[in-house]
Amino acid sequence: MISSATITPTLALFYFNAYQLGWRIHALSQQKSPQVGCIWVDEGQYNEKKNRCTHSCQIATINTADDEKTLNYYRQYHAAFIERRVKALKSLVARRKAFIVPMEKGGNTALQPQYFAHIQQAILDLHRNHFCSEMQTQLNVSFGVVRVANIPVCVALTHYLLTNEWPEDVEIRTMAYHSQQVLLLRHEQEKHLDAVLKRKEKMGEQPEAFQNTLIRQHLEQVHQQGKAKHLIFILVATPVEEVGRDHDFDWAVVEPSSYRSIIQMAGRVRRHREGEISSPNMALLQYNWKGFLGNKGQDAFCKPGYENGHLSLQLTTHDLYQLVDEQQLQQSVDAIPRIQPILDWEKQQQTNLACLEHAAIERLMGRSPEKAQIKTTVRKRSSFLSEATVAKNRPTTLWGYVSGGWWMTALPQQFVSFRRSAPEVRLSLILSAKNRLHFCEYSKDSGWVDNSQEYGIDFQPVAARLIQRLWLVRDYQQSLENRENEYHQAEPLSKRYGEISFSPRKVSGTHLHYNDQFGLSTFKVSE
Repeated sequence: MISSATITPTLALFYFNAYQLGWRIHALSQQKSPQVGCIWVDEGQYNEKKNRCTHSCQIATINTADDEKTLNYYRQYHAAFIERRVKALKSLVARRKAFIVPMEKGGNTALQPQYFAHIQQAILDLHRNHFCSEMQTQLNVSFGVVRVANIPVCVALTHYLLTNEWPEDVEIRTMAYHSQQVLLLRHEQEKHLDAVLKRKEKMGEQPEAFQNTLIRQHLEQVHQQGKAKHLIFILVATPVEEVGRDHDFDWAVVEPSSYRSIIQMAGRVRRHREGEISSPNMALLQYNWKGFLGNKGQDAFCKPGYENGHLSLQLTTHDLYQLVDEQQLQQSVDAIPRIQPILDWEKQQQTNLACLEHAAIERLMGRSPEKAQIKTTVRKRSSFLSEATVAKNRPTTLWGYVSGGWWMTALPQQFVSFRRSAPEVRLSLILSAKNRLHFCEYSKDSGWVDNSQEYGIDFQPVAARLIQRLWLVRDYQQSLENRENEYHQAEPLSKRYGEISFSPRKVSGTHLHYNDQFGLSTFKVSE
């Protein structure tokens, strides 16, 4: 089973090939059938009379005895299913539409405030078109997400939204959501978001979120102040929001990293609510932060993203107006460019964001066996040793991990690792007997050691004037004390639930800052 709404044909073929090669070995050793059963499924269209989904399932049995025929069969079945899937997507009403936010530079103002100002304006524009009126307070309320690529920008933007001026009739509640947060506090955050963002109400119904105790407090507080008519809940999130989160937002502002990231975020907008929308509920920034800086010759759609100048996978521009079809996005945002490449995608890989991704995936996977030049031999050789297979079974492609004998060695991982990343450090935020917090690292020889200074971490409190605008105020020490009982005290609880992971940097002095609201980042929120 391959579960994804944005999987490309090349990836699907690779996953199938990896499985069938393993199954073939198992079948030979266990005297079992070499056949592999395959099923393709999507949500389909529900038929009330027949009480089932129609046009949503395809089943095939593929014999794995021959490499070339096996992969050809799979490719044909997959293409046929995608054809039907594309027709189904085109027939659906548009629940997500997008526009591109123009981002001009002006004056001598620092670039980051200018960048954030464009995001703030996009938030206001989207809210005014996609709010819900709360019956008791008559406030116009919306829940939205701003997706950014990296943690420092996530924290800096959250701080900007908290400190910057908003129109007199607008109040906000915001929070940062990323991976470098203490385990216990991230659990509380996700538990709250999961409860509030179910959003399965029908057209005209009040969201269940309005009955949430915390949301209710925000509504009553803003109503009693009597100034604002609009209340905007803003989640500023990194790509952790893209995968595995069953959240439903009214709108989204997206800093683009790839076409895949756009599609993944689209899946969090009106996720569970039916009905067509009239105006765009997604705003795509014309440039991501790296592109806005305008450093010529440098990759912008990377880390995360697919651009890689070292592999000749580089775009001629980082202007989203020139990389995507805005007219199509204004009609509907869907996964078609990912699951079905355009015919001449190879020619457009430097000028089209989706085509770049197909080129990058194709490069990583390597060419399939049937595309290699096959040399005829006097006798039929084993498919594992055929010239076609050897031609592409290089350690620099993922095909080399699953074909031939590469998978029996550690060589492919040494030649080209799946992901070149620095090793992560795990610390725990421990509450000492003196009610002081320390980032400690466990050593078998020394036990728990305070390594805050070694890793350049200091504690930065959030200004009191900003607390009022926070969506969810968290207090790590209070959370620990709330979980205390006769069997578990705060200190041992902090060793278990205070874990946080990050990649250390070899920089002297303080360069990482922590507080309960923003987590750990390089941004100094007190400035």
